[in-house]
Amino acid sequence: TSVTALGLSGNKIGDVGAGHIARMLSQSGSLVSLFLRNNSIGLDGARELAGALSQNTRLVKLNLKNNTLGETGARKLAMMLRENKTITELNLWNNHLGPKGATGLAEAMSTGEVSLLDLDLGCNKISDEGLSALAESLGCNTTLTRLNLRWNEIGDAGLSALGEALVGNKVLRELQLFGNTISPDNNVIQHLEGKLSSTLKIMK
Repeated sequence: TSVTALGLSGNKIGDVGAGHIARMLSQSGSLVSLFLRNNSIGLDGARELAGALSQNTRLVKLNLKNNTLGETGARKLAMMLRENKTITELNLWNNHLGPKGATGLAEAMSTGEVSLLDLDLGCNKISDEGLSALAESLGCNTTLTRLNLRWNEIGDAGLSALGEALVGNKVLRELQLFGNTISPDNNVIQHLEGKLSSTLKIMK
């Protein structure tokens, strides 16, 4: 029987283990879901995985929550996403991406070559700088339906940029903003409600 889902979360496989997984991905034609949470995977592991997934045509779901990819690792994955046409769900929660990592992902999504439907960037300190870049990509997004941006040190400036971008977005269905530093009396979203898609749910 072919294996379609593989869970190796919490096994401290590190970059070396990620390299082994990458080689398996280069050969596997059946794996659809891969869970690698809490595994101390850093830049080297991200590079190996990105290289393998650039050629993979089967994997749909990739969970890398609670690793240490960093901004450069995020950029490696961003370049991979421009080549890979099957990954639709990517979880990068708590990976030290920062503003530059978020910007790298935003640049990839802006090309229209990325197939993501669900992206989790929670707890990555992307700040207003990273959100502004993501906002630009959302303005021309035609695929992403769910975006998690919880606990990212996002303030009022980032929300303003995001609000304007959402006016032109007709596909996003869920946006999570809980745990940021947005002022309690900020009413950017309320002012735009009449212009936003009626199917968009914003949780803040």
